[in-house]
Amino acid sequence: QLLSLTALEESVFRRVPLEDLNVAWFQHVMHPRFRPVPRTVTRAIDIAFAVIVGLVTLPAWAPAAAFMRLSFGKPVFVERRRIGERGRTISLLRFRVARRTVTGGPPEEDAPAVGFGKFLRNTGIERLPSLVNLARGDITLVGPRAVSPDRLAELEREIPFYGRRNMMRPGVTGWAQLRDATEPETELSNDLFYLKHQSLMLYGYVLLASLRRPLRRAVTSN
Repeated sequence: QLLSLTALEESVFRRVPLEDLNVAWFQHVMHPRFRPVPRTVTRAIDIAFAVIVGLVTLPAWAPAAAFMRLSFGKPVFVERRRIGERGRTISLLRFRVARRTVTGGPPEEDAPAVGFGKFLRNTGIERLPSLVNLARGDITLVGPRAVSPDRLAELEREIPFYGRRNMMRPGVTGWAQLRDATEPETELSNDLFYLKHQSLMLYGYVLLASLRRPLRRAVTSN
């Protein structure tokens, strides 16, 4: 069997080479016969996950909100603008972990966490409010990492087709996150691989592997 170098890299390294990427490549995922993961299935899993995790972590919500209210005042929650599926703007909820700006506005995204906010950030409790976004369908469990509008505009100027990641809903975890693809180019190549090859089997693999990671770290550290 003969394979092109592009197909070989895709099958071996599980990423899409960006050098040969063009408009024609996306015809595959826009073809009527293309069958992505059924939305009804992922939506049911998203809602079930949000409800179960929300109930399990509920005892942590009130103390966290109380500490932040006493430390920083209102608001306890902040919204982070991100680009969602098909380019629409969404607001991801977070616990506030930093002080207000000098003008009295909400803290900047890159503002360092202080005091009890450091604990919330290090333990991941800061992100618990995003379960609300998951339940209402702004994000899904498995998908590309959400980026801010300014960052997306910058990356679209630098990297062709970067915005095509938004053909999928942003995810809590994803193929690129699982493979520690932090550079924008490698992130895009991994996200496009998931876009093209998405299936219930790959969806389940990414989800289970992501859930197993914290447990593996805990075992290794002990």
